[in-house]
Amino acid sequence: MNDGNMIQDPPACPVCGLAVEERDPRRGKPLSIHRACRNRRREELRKERERGRRMSQESLLMASRNDVAEAAAELRRRVAWRNEAVGPADHGTVELCYWSVRCMAALMRLEPETLMAYEDRWAVDLARSIGRKGMGRIAGLTGWRGPRPWTMDPAMTDTGEDHTLEGMWPEPGPGVDDEWRADLDHDDGAGPRAVDMDRIIEGIWAEDHRGRNGADHGWWSLDEGARP
Repeated sequence: MNDGNMIQDPPACPVCGLAVEERDPRRGKPLSIHRACRNRRREELRKERERGRRMSQESLLMASRNDVAEAAAELRRRVAWRNEAVGPADHGTVELCYWSVRCMAALMRLEPETLMAYEDRWAVDLARSIGRKGMGRIAGLTGWRGPRPWTMDPAMTDTGEDHTLEGMWPEPGPGVDDEWRADLDHDDGAGPRAVDMDRIIEGIWAEDHRGRNGADHGWWSLDEGARP
């Protein structure tokens, strides 16, 4: 038997399973798949790739959202911890400034020689913490008539030591996590700001000269015999 003269059956289409009678127009050989099936298969493969790509993107998006949610929760925790620590610290800073002013008023009243000598480390440090302007204001309110050596102190600044209040940060809420900038923007006054020594001095003065303290001004009014 001459196998070369045998008529071969047309190949079966891998898509539909039917015999492929179509031939390549250029080579004349039978096609291995129907043209329509080839186009349909290409479209199915395209849709499958698109579906896989979309599922991958959705998976990445979901993972990104989870990362954002976890980061936002961590940010809220850290802001809460920070505020919990800053509150007492800021209160302590204000108290330090408050009692520094009261101590200086007492020093001018009880130990004017110590301030005029301007040699004791604690007295010098106390004056420097208040600043040149604050010292001048306290001296004016107490009626200080002695020399003012702090004005010649090269280490003395106009506003005193840097007593900075860190301020409370607003905690980020849902939906605004990506817009929270309280650690950078302080337009609402919640950010770092320096303690106003002049305001503290005026507040203490008013505190000691109103109500039941109106007749007894305490250390602010120096007796004639105690004036330097």
